[in-house]
Order: sequence, then C-alpha cells, then structure tokens
Amino acid sequence: MKYSHIISYIIRLPLIFLFFPATVLFLSETSYISLAFLTVIPISIFLLLIQPNRCIKKFKFLFKHTPFRYFTILYIWIFISGLMAVVYNYYSLSRYLYVTILGFGLRFFLPLLYVIYIIPRYISLKQVIKTILIIYNVIVLIGFIEFIGALLNINIILDIMHLISNIRPEDANVIIEVNSGIPRIRSVFMEPGVYAKFIAINLPLIFFFAKTKLKIFNNPFLNIYCKRSLPILFLISAFLTQSPIYLIFISIILLVYFGKNILKYIIKHFSVFVSFLIILIICIIYLNSCIDLSKTYVLRIINVLETIPKMSLDSMVVAEPSLGTRIVNNYNQFCIFLKHPLWGVGFMNTGSVLIKQLMNSPVILTAEMQMILASAIDKISITTNAMYSLLYQTGLIGFIIYCVFIIKSINKIEYARKYCNIQISKFIQALKQSIIILFSLSIIYNQNLLDEYATILLGISMSIILIAKKNKIQQENNNAKTK
Repeated sequence: MKYSHIISYIIRLPLIFLFFPATVLFLSETSYISLAFLTVIPISIFLLLIQPNRCIKKFKFLFKHTPFRYFTILYIWIFISGLMAVVYNYYSLSRYLYVTILGFGLRFFLPLLYVIYIIPRYISLKQVIKTILIIYNVIVLIGFIEFIGALLNINIILDIMHLISNIRPEDANVIIEVNSGIPRIRSVFMEPGVYAKFIAINLPLIFFFAKTKLKIFNNPFLNIYCKRSLPILFLISAFLTQSPIYLIFISIILLVYFGKNILKYIIKHFSVFVSFLIILIICIIYLNSCIDLSKTYVLRIINVLETIPKMSLDSMVVAEPSLGTRIVNNYNQFCIFLKHPLWGVGFMNTGSVLIKQLMNSPVILTAEMQMILASAIDKISITTNAMYSLLYQTGLIGFIIYCVFIIKSINKIEYARKYCNIQISKFIQALKQSIIILFSLSIIYNQNLLDEYATILLGISMSIILIAKKNKIQQENNNAKTK
C-alpha cells in the first residue's frame, strides 16, 4: 500500500512544475528548458509502459469526446507544413525534425496528455484546486519577501531571491530591478513583466478563491485568509511589478469581468477595503514625498496612452521602447506571413527568416532590435505575439486549427458545468475566463499560446470535459434503468 502511494506521488510531481510556469534551467543566453519538461517525459513514458492499454483507451475516448482532436490535427499539420518548408528550402531538415518531435511533441503534446491522464485518476479535481491555491500563496509570499529585502537592502534575502528566481544569464549581475528607488518584484519569475502577466491571466481564479464556499483547507484561518487577503495581495503585487502594459490590461480585466463582483466584495468586506485604501494612500504620499512619481513607470503608462490617438506605429515605438520592440517584432512577423500565407515557414523557425525580414523592416527599429541585429545572432530571443507567430510559422491553416481548438474548448467547458456540483461549476467558470484572457492576450500582446502554463490550463479543461462526459453517460444509464 505504501509502495502504491509513493508511485502516486511520483506521478504527480511534474504537475507541481507545470503549476510553477517559471521553473526553468537556462542552457544559454537565448534558450532554457523547463523542469516540467524534464519530469513529464520520463513519467509519461513510465505510465505508457506500465499501463499501455489504459493509455490507448483514454486517448481514443479523449480524441472522440473532446476538442483535443483539433490539437492532434494541429500537430499533424505542423509535420506537413514543416515538410513543405523544407522542400522550399527555408527550413533545414535537421531543425524540422528537432522542432516537430522535441519542440512540439515532447514539450506541448505530451504534457497536455499527461495532465489529462492523471486527473482525476491520480489527483482529484478538488486536490488540483487546493494545489493551485497553495502555489498562488507561495508565489505572492515570495514576491513580498523580495520587495522587503530590496527595500531594506537585506542581503541574505536578496541572495535567496537570486537563487530561487529564474534570472536570465544576461541579468545575472542584477539582483532586483529598481525604478527611481522602488523595487520591481518578480517573485519566482524571470522578470517583473512575466509575473504581471501571470497575475492578469489568473485573476478569475484568484477571485474564485475569494468567493468559493469550498473548504479547501482543514484550518479555518487559512480558508478565511485566502478569501479575504489573496485578491488584494495579488493586486498590490501587480502594482509592484511596475509593468505599465499589464497594469492597463489588469485594470481592463477587472472592469470587464469583475466590476459587479468587486463592488459586492467591497460592500461585504468594507473594513478590509478601507484598510487597504488607507495603506495605499499612505504609501503614495510617502513615495511622492521622496520620489517624483512622474519619473517612474507611471510616466511610461502616460506615454503609451498619449500615442494612441496619433495612430502611428513609429511614434509608439519611440514613446515606449519595451512595447515598441514587440510592435516591431509583430509587424515584421505579419509581413513574413503575407509572403507565406498558407503553410508558413515552419513551426519555431524564428532565426534567419526573421533576421532577414528585420533587416528590411518598414517600421523603425528600437535600440534593442538594432543590438540583436548587430550581434549577428541567428536566434531571436524577444517576446512575441503568439498569434503572429502561429500565422507566419504554420500559415493560415495552422492558425485556424488552433483557434478552433481554443473556441471549442471554451464552449465545451461551459457545457461541462451542467454536470458538476455548484462549487466545482464556479471553478470551471473561472478557469474558462482565465483561458479567454490567455487567448485574448495572445491576440493583442505577447502571451504564448504554447507554453507550460497554457498547457496545464488546457489540460485541466480537457479533464473536466471528460469527467462531465462520463457523468452525463452515467446519468443517462441511471435514467434508463429507472424507466
């Protein structure tokens, strides 16, 4: 019995790394590998070897009853379109084989299957919810410890943060980024903007924990803390990341999704809200007395907003370099798509093709882009818009297949709510909203549709759809017996 429990915990291990989307090992300045990737592969192979029939049966049921079939079709299309790119000589055969097998198959396809397979057989949906909540608390706690350590210059805390944060090699000598005396927190992530993005995507789930009646922990104090404090702590964390674009996104998300809920929350927990407001006002007064806020990231937000009426890409690129780099990159990726509209240039083929296009960019290049081109590196390591990447790498066909997969997943998960209890149903609704935010950010900014965290959200969704399907079949069988 103990042996089976040990096996069960080992099988769950990659799930922890998938929940921590920043747990990576850097291989070089431009490449890294996730710990989830390193653990999912051997565990998945182990499951396939000990339970081959069960795995095959689950895959067939999954393919028949969930939108996963479209993800499988996308994988097949990546093979076909990549082969066409090889034939037309803008994709090397070795790179094509590496990307299709390792880059997509083992990094995205296999982890998605893994998540679907272990839920609920090895970990129940309630345990998944509890795991998410624990991860949230760890992430937000590390962020605040980091802020205190940087603000008070406590060396031991700064050293620990340097060890647990995923610092990129080029930033190895930078412990914590500081803007005009205010530390920018990154928690466990490689940079503050990624932490802000994580908060934006997870806002619906964060507010679910604030409202749920599920007793997630046995300790009542922990349940009350999560309900009343977690949303406020995450919103303060978003502010401390000092990421202007994501702060704008978070504000829009709050207004669109949670306007009424926030008002109800404020009325119900008025004392908590007033306390938060008083602390915030005191902090702003203190910061304003010793720091000119107009010289901090607030100015970056103002610059972005002022360029919108001008409707000029060049003016926006100049006004905000970080945003400008993304605009330049996305615009040039779209230009590549127009040259190869049907099957693209090959999945993850982002080296020489993009460099060649940037050399003839119709939009002014930022200093960062010019530096990359001057270094003559055959790899572009810049955050890009996932939609443009899919368009120019897999063509219009690949792009449409993936969109169908996402839209079908959203529709199916909404339908699955009918066959779950009310509290799980509310979790499903929050999960659906997080996927919509992820999908929306991939259209308008730089969220990657194919990364470890997107994999786990979509994997949980597929598992819920399967659970709902089985519940529906069981209800129909019970109804047939009663008749």
